[in-house]
Amino acid sequence: MGIPQIRDPCLSIDTLPPSYKAKIALVGCGPASISAATFLARSGYTDITIYEKEAFPGGLVFMHMKRFFCLLVNRTKI
Repeated sequence: MGIPQIRDPCLSIDTLPPSYKAKIALVGCGPASISAATFLARSGYTDITIYEKEAFPGGLVFMHMKRFFCLLVNRTKI
């Protein structure tokens, strides 16, 4: 895609366009949001917040894997 994976370290944060200081909200702390937040931060964005309703990150993947491992390891019903 030709998109740099990291901001050029030679560029000062003060020289970046104002859009780099805009507030960014990501809803849900699943793999996609974590990846997007990482990419944005490495690109120079500074005000990124991830909102998650659960007490743990990971999204649906983690929720279903947790259930599977509880059934597998503990042999208990959830």
